[in-house]
Amino acid sequence: MPRDRKNRDHYDRPSWSERDKNRGKRRDSAPATPRPGSEPNRFQQKKMDEKFDSLFTDPKKDAARKKIVENYGKDGFVAAIDEYRAEYGLPDDFELLQQIFDAHKDAAVRAETLEKMDALVDATADSTKQVFKSRIKLLKMTAREPEVKKLAVRIAKARGY
Repeated sequence: MPRDRKNRDHYDRPSWSERDKNRGKRRDSAPATPRPGSEPNRFQQKKMDEKFDSLFTDPKKDAARKKIVENYGKDGFVAAIDEYRAEYGLPDDFELLQQIFDAHKDAAVRAETLEKMDALVDATADSTKQVFKSRIKLLKMTAREPEVKKLAVRIAKARGY
């Protein structure tokens, strides 16, 4: 389609003569360049983020979870898990669920933890998925608790392991 020189409504680029006329003039619509010395205050931003997050979290639940994490590998770990579980159920943190599965001796808790891990594993990294897959394969062959073994077999069948 030939360019219509009289009617330039359809043509959005300025001509060379218009560019020459505007050369040296200041553009008011030009974006302001950020100054190199004015970086955002990260400390203030972190404080604001923490305040915002605190609006949506339960401080008692966070304290109970922190107690679990602090007691990992100690005698009070299982008791902290049982307290948290009685009040809030199992946590949604996959790494913490792995620790609970390894440390807790009750077959019902281990089965519940394994089910929760199965629900959460798809949202984790590929390496974590591989660890879960090998855990399920091992449990399918070597689990002593029949409840955990049946659950491992069911998960393996559902996931095609």
